[in-house]
Amino acid sequence: MKKIDAINLAAFAHVTNHSLPVEHAYKVVKLRKELRAIIEEISKDEETLRQDAGITDPQAFDNELRELRENKERTPEQDKRLEEMNGILQRFFDLRAKMLSEEVTLTAKTMPYEMWHQLQVENSKKVIDGKEVDILSGYVEDLLEGVLWEAPAE
Repeated sequence: MKKIDAINLAAFAHVTNHSLPVEHAYKVVKLRKELRAIIEEISKDEETLRQDAGITDPQAFDNELRELRENKERTPEQDKRLEEMNGILQRFFDLRAKMLSEEVTLTAKTMPYEMWHQLQVENSKKVIDGKEVDILSGYVEDLLEGVLWEAPAE
């Protein structure tokens, strides 16, 4: 799994596992902890990458960049600064994209599809930020195949 996939699984932090037998419920807990640790690592990596790209104060950088972009009557010096800042930002984006493409290893064990489906049903109507969502379907389900659940034998 890539680091970007872990970010796409951030909503997994809201997964409950009350309906599963203990031996499968623990697999959910373990994966949730692993994903949280990976996301924390990514956050630290991003801070390092910002520094490496030349962004020491992200808020001040964003404010200055916004002001320069909105100013339609820039001086040549401001145009040069805008070009420089766009280069810094692009460097950060490039470094971040490379970091997010790095592989991470998860040690959580898989559960049978029947248990996965039970977990999906339990989590199909979660309310997150005031919106009801089905957090274990679609792309999330695809990402977790072979990580948390195994396809049934046909």
